[in-house]
Formats: sequence, structure tokens, C-alpha cells
Amino acid sequence: MQEFNPKGEVNVQTVEISVSGTHFRGKGYVLRVDGRPVAVADFEKIPSEPIIADNGVIADGETVGRVNVFPGACGKLRRPGHLHVLWLKDGELRRACVDATPPNPACADLWKKRYAEFAALPHLFLE
Repeated sequence: MQEFNPKGEVNVQTVEISVSGTHFRGKGYVLRVDGRPVAVADFEKIPSEPIIADNGVIADGETVGRVNVFPGACGKLRRPGHLHVLWLKDGELRRACVDATPPNPACADLWKKRYAEFAALPHLFLE
């Protein structure tokens, strides 16, 4: 089996999802790197880098989506409103933690606007 490559070609595949034991069916999005679905175990191999500065300015890059995975220290904190955003920097996949609470009260309005934009990103499923 090929090793996970966080620098590989990233794409998002639309799939039909059904939840066993329920009547839920719908559209979902699966994150793929080099054509392979990304496993939860591979999530921590994605380099962590902030996408937003304390003043609310977004880093140069392209957002991909958000995931509901809480690795390492994030898993212990489980703060409400905490998002994990996946993004591309120079074509390479990155992950970022974004809190709902602005770190700089002077920039709270801009931070909240940015947070809402991140929360509206597609929810990506990992295997």
C-alpha cells in the first residue's frame, strides 16, 4: 500500500452517503489525495499551519473544506465552535484550527466574518 503523501494532488469527490440503520441518504464530499481517500489516521500527517492571523487576515491559499476530526491536543480541548479547515498553500495541503472566539478583541468583527466563511465550507468525510 502506498504511503500517504500530504503534498499529492488534492481533489474532492462528491458521493452518495447513507447511514446504516437510518433513513438518511444524501450527498457528501470525500477528500482524496493522489486519487486515494484520506484516512482519519492520515489527517495528523497533514502539516498544520494557520489560515487566519490574529488580526483576521487570511493567508494566501485556497480553502478546500472542513473536517470533523480532532487530533492530538485539539481532541482533548473540544472547544465549542472549533473548526478544522483544510486548505492549499502553493498547491500543498494544510490543516488549520480556527476558534469561534477571536484572539484579538480589536478585530472581533472581521474574525467572526471569516469564521462564518469557514463554517460554510463543505464538510469533508475522511475514511
